[in-house]
Amino acid sequence: MITMCGISKAFRVAKREAGFVKAVKALFSREYETIHALRGVSFTIGDGEMVGYIGPNGAGKSTTLKIMCGVLAPDSGEPTIGLDAVSKIAVRQFIKKLNAERGTTVILTTHDMQDIEALTGRVLLI
Repeated sequence: MITMCGISKAFRVAKREAGFVKAVKALFSREYETIHALRGVSFTIGDGEMVGYIGPNGAGKSTTLKIMCGVLAPDSGEPTIGLDAVSKIAVRQFIKKLNAERGTTVILTTHDMQDIEALTGRVLLI
């Protein structure tokens, strides 16, 4: 199940104005504006559900996915992503099979030490 509750993300972006004089001025003094990529996004996707996530360019689709994957941290809102026990075992078996049959390199990043123990031969600590 995936749950997003009140997720917000804003980016601080330097303003850029046309013209050489304004470009030189921007080297010494910049003005910034806040761009709100997400404002209070909430949804739940059930186990086994297939969902399309669509919208126009700039709507926040990529930002949402980056937050769900842990690439970006939200400004507000604890996206939660989890698998039920049966699904978790199936994913572990698939990863083991892929590694054994194809020699696929796997880097697993997780807070679930049971996944680490079940799948990895060694641990890198940063």
